[in-house]
Amino acid sequence: MNTVDSTLSTLIILLSFLPIGTLDYANMLSIEGGLAYRAQYGDSAIMHYCHRLAIEGGQVMAQILGTNVLTTIDHQTGFLANVRLPIKDINHPKIATPDFLIEYQQDKYNVFAPLYKHGGSFWTRVSAQIYLELSDFVRLGHILKEVVEMLNRETEEGEEGEEGKGTKASL
Repeated sequence: MNTVDSTLSTLIILLSFLPIGTLDYANMLSIEGGLAYRAQYGDSAIMHYCHRLAIEGGQVMAQILGTNVLTTIDHQTGFLANVRLPIKDINHPKIATPDFLIEYQQDKYNVFAPLYKHGGSFWTRVSAQIYLELSDFVRLGHILKEVVEMLNRETEEGEEGEEGKGTKASL
């Protein structure tokens, strides 16, 4: 193998390990400000804020939805809260995967909250970050309530349609 081939081969290998996507230097430019922010408030205050926000945010979302959080034990919460969605029919065709729910919240409200099935229910896992406040959890709770109510109406309408079909057939 000559030097050109060797150099080209090395370059191809190196290029395969480069990050995919756009190069954005904003994160590097914000390091100094981020460190100053942490120094101003202290890591323990920031961690306490995020932990309390996760607990309170999860509880307020559960109240809005009329459900519960996965755990009520504070030290098991960290900075994340898992809140159950009150979907009546877990087998609704629109939610065979979480894609419909995720796309709905992104397209209509420009928000994202991961959703998953666990123990016969749909759940959302919300993360408390320093740049969030309780009002963000309230807003998300109302958004999720809207989509859940829409799915539950469809389920009820489908059940009513099925009952009506049975009545007609028996006449």
